[in-house]
Amino acid sequence: MTTQKPYDYIIIGAGPTGSVLANRLSANSDINVLVLEAGGSDYDPKIKEKVLYIGGFLELWGSEVDWNYASIEQAGLMDRKIVINQGKVVGGSGTINDMMHVRGNPLNYDHWNALGNDGWSYQEVLPYFKKLEDWKGTPSEYRGTGGPLIVRDCPDLAARSPEFQAAAIELGFDGPDWDYNGPRQEGGVGHLQFNITEGKNERQSAADAYLDHILDRP
Repeated sequence: MTTQKPYDYIIIGAGPTGSVLANRLSANSDINVLVLEAGGSDYDPKIKEKVLYIGGFLELWGSEVDWNYASIEQAGLMDRKIVINQGKVVGGSGTINDMMHVRGNPLNYDHWNALGNDGWSYQEVLPYFKKLEDWKGTPSEYRGTGGPLIVRDCPDLAARSPEFQAAAIELGFDGPDWDYNGPRQEGGVGHLQFNITEGKNERQSAADAYLDHILDRP
């Protein structure tokens, strides 16, 4: 690519961080932003569509959209090397992962705040979690709607899921509408939440949510 256009910011990598950063910076029409990505496009049926069967995303690991990193030999693991899957594609690792949407544990945020990191309590970071999502489940003060990233319960539950959930509730776990992205992540049983679109049931990466619709910005 050859260009004489000046840029105010050059972002290396169109993964989750790069996509969000490009969106936020380019919201100012006076700023020119260039995003560089080593991988190719994420417009591929095997990326977007093969999301509703167990292990579908595993077909992407070790493929041309994976950097195929590996650790050095680990003495504590009988000298094995550990595979580290990282997305080499628009959307980065959010394009090859299993799409589960899981916030950090509220207890961790409160612990960081207690250590002196002001502003990092769960209640203080909660508005940002809510801002980014468009939650399709039961309304809650802990969930956001209208954000760029779709979050919904798994649309294709395992046949034994109701029995498992009923057994857990009988043993004292909270349910059936328990939300692990709510006030706490322990003591309940519910469904996994995913970044999957409604209707077509396609993967939604950070690039889908933050980057694709702003490509005509400077």
